[in-house]
Amino acid sequence: MKRFFFVFLLTTTFIACFQPVNAPECRSLADCPVTNLSCEQGYCFNEQPACSSTVLDGCCMSQGDRKSDKDCLLHQIDLQNALKNITRAPASFSQPVSDGTGLYVEASTDKGLVMVGVDTDKRIVVKEADNSSSTPFKPVIAGDYVLFPLSDSFALWGPGMQFLLKSEAATVISALGYTSGGPAFFYAVTKDGRLISINNKGSVKELDFTAHGQVFLELWHEKGMLTACDDASCLFFDLSSNPSVPVAEFNIPLKRASTGQPLINGGFLWVPEGQGLDLYPIDATKHERAKTINFNGRIRTSGISGNGRVWVITNGTVTIVSSDGGKDELSGTNSAVSAVDICGGLAVLGDKPGLYTGNKWTWTMAVS
Repeated sequence: MKRFFFVFLLTTTFIACFQPVNAPECRSLADCPVTNLSCEQGYCFNEQPACSSTVLDGCCMSQGDRKSDKDCLLHQIDLQNALKNITRAPASFSQPVSDGTGLYVEASTDKGLVMVGVDTDKRIVVKEADNSSSTPFKPVIAGDYVLFPLSDSFALWGPGMQFLLKSEAATVISALGYTSGGPAFFYAVTKDGRLISINNKGSVKELDFTAHGQVFLELWHEKGMLTACDDASCLFFDLSSNPSVPVAEFNIPLKRASTGQPLINGGFLWVPEGQGLDLYPIDATKHERAKTINFNGRIRTSGISGNGRVWVITNGTVTIVSSDGGKDELSGTNSAVSAVDICGGLAVLGDKPGLYTGNKWTWTMAVS
């Protein structure tokens, strides 16, 4: 019942800000068309509501000159058919990524993992990766280069969807791409808990960080700063000077259940502490921790709204927070269970679904 009203809320929100398109049902991202970027609340969605006809943004225009939208061309490509010579069973796909000239996706087949690239001329490049039955990993882009994490290694593609190499120097489980007027680099966490950099020639260099538990990576492109947080601390690496050695470390008790991962917003790294009762804003430039924000209940989830506000849900209440310790509880949200950033606002699911935009809170529908 709640899913129905949340979908109603999302549909109403879509109509208010752009022309809606039909959303296929899904249980996971693997059930969605390859150009859909998320499976949320049982439906496939594109994460970017704004569509462009000149670049690949993961969104096929719902009206206008759809022939000029490169994403609409990709919607017409049957990737299952492209893999028919490799697999008999239907393939499952990772979340796709795009560099503006091509789309890249990893597929799990009955023959193992397969790397796939598609350009705007509908040229498809397929490269078998390994014979594992692993869940496909999301590729990572840095400039003209693409890194494919694999079950026991990683692979690199170069400009023009050119396969460059496969390396067993590290098993990558998560990665970020970085380029700032120079060569492309990837920063990655390995299966055995190391933090490494990988250049566009495949060379691996280890950074001074050993993971204790789950690791979250965040990257400030404009500040040239990499942050690695695990269950014990958060470290800052300055990529413009000496990227191998951290410039600052914050020992924060991060052993958490479902308190959410660190977020970057407004020049701050927002870190939920281990018990889920506090939120720590850390200044990215000064490398200083700002005023701790305390809550009366455990942080259930957190995120950033479309208009740049950081929000958390505790005990069913949605609270907008600021780096100076300010808190603005949204009245009427005492039954919130989750939220979605959409159309520049915050759509909240609960007994009273609602939409918060700007300084205005509007209930779309009340549920008795």
